[in-house]
Amino acid sequence: MLNWKSVSPKALAVTVALTLIFAGMTPARADGKKGKTTTTTTTAAKGGGGEVENEVENEVENENNNAAGNEVENETGGNRGGNTAGITGGGGNTGSGGNAAETRLRAKGVGAGTNGAAPELSGDFRSRGTEVRLHGELENLTGFAPNSSITFCLTHAGVATALATSPVEVEAGVNVAEFNFESKNGQTVPPVASGDVLSAFSGTTCGAGPAIASGTFQ
Repeated sequence: MLNWKSVSPKALAVTVALTLIFAGMTPARADGKKGKTTTTTTTAAKGGGGEVENEVENEVENENNNAAGNEVENETGGNRGGNTAGITGGGGNTGSGGNAAETRLRAKGVGAGTNGAAPELSGDFRSRGTEVRLHGELENLTGFAPNSSITFCLTHAGVATALATSPVEVEAGVNVAEFNFESKNGQTVPPVASGDVLSAFSGTTCGAGPAIASGTFQ
């Protein structure tokens, strides 16, 4: 039987620690922190009596702390990278036509009155980035029966070109004819510059008789 009184306090501590380790338990450090315990056993003979001294050395590796530090560093780096990308990337607002300046020209003209009403011609040209639109309308065509043909012409750089031939339609009791070109619909929009002239003629050609009305883009 082991005489516990003859066992040194250090050897007793070693015995208890080993018992806990073999039982699947990790002894806690005195400061309450968790760590990795390494047991080193040193055997020394004293005076030939065979007294054995065991020394236990605890080495703490702050793996959890290091892991936490790495996670924080990674998250910070990720956020910094994300913000940098967001700032330098910009994007969004530089798309085609998004913030581009718009060019807009308008033309207005009034023709001779027919049956007490004067035909009114209007043209609207808009350009922003790659998006271009040209719209023209002739209203108060009281002297023209529905489905009569009206041809719109554009004089650009001194050359007159037929844009479209449209039928007279009745809208809210008013006889009108109109045309519309938009690049976003896949249509080719003719170039328009300040000083160009928009005219409307009766029939299917430009210059067939006097213009019903004309207006200059500006």
